[in-house]
Amino acid sequence: MSANTLTPVRQGVLDIIRNAGTPIAAYAILEQLQQGSKAPQTVYRALDYLIAQGLAHKLESLNAYVACQQQAPESAHAAAFILCRQCRRVHELEDLNALEALLNAYGQAAGFSDLQTTLEMRGVCEQCRNT
Repeated sequence: MSANTLTPVRQGVLDIIRNAGTPIAAYAILEQLQQGSKAPQTVYRALDYLIAQGLAHKLESLNAYVACQQQAPESAHAAAFILCRQCRRVHELEDLNALEALLNAYGQAAGFSDLQTTLEMRGVCEQCRNT
């Protein structure tokens, strides 16, 4: 999905997420969206669309959103993140095919289908350790 095919609201939400620097909550996105008075549902619909297209991810533990850091995501995909406990910096891990296959096998063995994978690890980033 090319960013050029996004509606103005979706593009605005994506730009806010990309420029945030750290995970950002939906209501913080709403406050920054400078396109008149938008309802929260508008932002949540845009976020749902961006996630479905693989352009953004929700960090469940923070109830916040980040832009996908992969070069050319084509759809929703497995995601794994390392989050800094101090500065909230986020690093998205790539090449999760083997891990996703293993987790899907566990889920299917437990009787689950339509599985989605999002992993979050916490630690202290190098920059925070050195300060």
